[in-house]
Amino acid sequence: MDEVMPQERTMINFQMGVANSTAEAVDNLILQRASEIVGKLVNEDTNYSDSKSIMDIPEACHFFKDISEPTLNKFVRQGLPKHKTGGKVFYLRRECLDFIAMLPSD
Repeated sequence: MDEVMPQERTMINFQMGVANSTAEAVDNLILQRASEIVGKLVNEDTNYSDSKSIMDIPEACHFFKDISEPTLNKFVRQGLPKHKTGGKVFYLRRECLDFIAMLPSD
């Protein structure tokens, strides 16, 4: 078997390092872009603490940049989970964020 010369080993290590840093850079760009998209779809000025992890219809409409209730119902038909208990409808913040993430980008 051929042995790898020290100079070749250095070049291989350098190339692997470049490939790893390129992959990390691409991952960071993807995360940054996803954050920008979510920011455009969700009211960034609203502070949704853990107490707002459950939203009623008006809160969910506001969460999605003040959409109308018919648009919210359209999102439900497209896969946004809706929950009912005691005759009241509510949405989970995490599921709303997941729904936004699965929307096709324009």
